[in-house]
Amino acid sequence: MDKNIKRVIILLVYLAIFVAFGAVIYFIFKPEPSCNDGVKNQGEEGVDCGGVCAPCQQEIKHENLEIKSVEIVDDGKGGNDVVIKIYNPNEEYGAKSFQFVIQDDLGNRSSIYREFILPKETKYSIVTGYVLADGAKSVEVGINNKGVDWQRAVKYRDPKLVIFNKRFEKSQSGSNYGEIIGLLVNKSAVDYETIKIKGVLRDNEDVLIGGSYQIINTLPAGDKREFHIIFPVDLGRDISKIEIQAETNIFENDNYLKIEGKGNNLDR
Repeated sequence: MDKNIKRVIILLVYLAIFVAFGAVIYFIFKPEPSCNDGVKNQGEEGVDCGGVCAPCQQEIKHENLEIKSVEIVDDGKGGNDVVIKIYNPNEEYGAKSFQFVIQDDLGNRSSIYREFILPKETKYSIVTGYVLADGAKSVEVGINNKGVDWQRAVKYRDPKLVIFNKRFEKSQSGSNYGEIIGLLVNKSAVDYETIKIKGVLRDNEDVLIGGSYQIINTLPAGDKREFHIIFPVDLGRDISKIEIQAETNIFENDNYLKIEGKGNNLDR
């Protein structure tokens, strides 16, 4: 037999012995299947999830948040009130947090703001004191839909924040022009840490006059609180319409001080 053929046969024999030995070692020391071994095994539905492991995370199927309108008006103090109407078309998902960007029409000034929104909600986001760059006349608003912190709300219940006796009154002290006054009632079974009351004023042609807000801290279940949304300067037009929104972030755990009875406003 040719020497080269013998060498090949000998090498193949040694290789077979080496592979067999390695296989024996592997099966002796092979780790038991687990839920963190990075392998889809032991009847798992996905890699390390489902079956005997924790359920696989469900893919979030949602529609993007929508900007319905953007309005801007001079606040009389060198800045502007920007009032943005945002819509969440999703019934089962809200956003614990999302970002939107305001940029003037010349592209010279861009600012990032953070908001939240509840399922199927249309809400105002109000930015006060926004300063336009020289020569700019309007603004554009965009939402970073890729960065939205979506939260599923399967058995969602409204926070039950109710407004009574809303009205606009001119200030008697002279330090401010006027204020939106009203009564906020917490009709839920939850003590909320932070509630924001947003107010929008319009003229008889539904044109924006001004927007502002007040933050109320610690409102127990069943309690009520008078609020005052301040407008510092004369707005220059007669006020024909007042819009009020009371909001609280139900996705923020720190916002729940105490819950009367069972459950809360969000079963995830």
